[in-house]
Amino acid sequence: MNLFGTHDTWAGRPYMRFHERPQVERLVDGLDIVVLDETEEDGPSFLGPKHWHVFDVIVRKPAESG
Repeated sequence: MNLFGTHDTWAGRPYMRFHERPQVERLVDGLDIVVLDETEEDGPSFLGPKHWHVFDVIVRKPAESG
């Protein structure tokens, strides 16, 4: 999954949600984290240049023990 961070240019848009890293970590609590990358960089978007702040997350259900 991909989540927007609070430093993203689009932060504050009322129809979108933006997260701090601790919020993202709480969202995946109890799952096995395969990837949790945070990226901040300037780059293009379909609306023109912007500052990207995104979390790329891959999680899986923990293996059952026993």
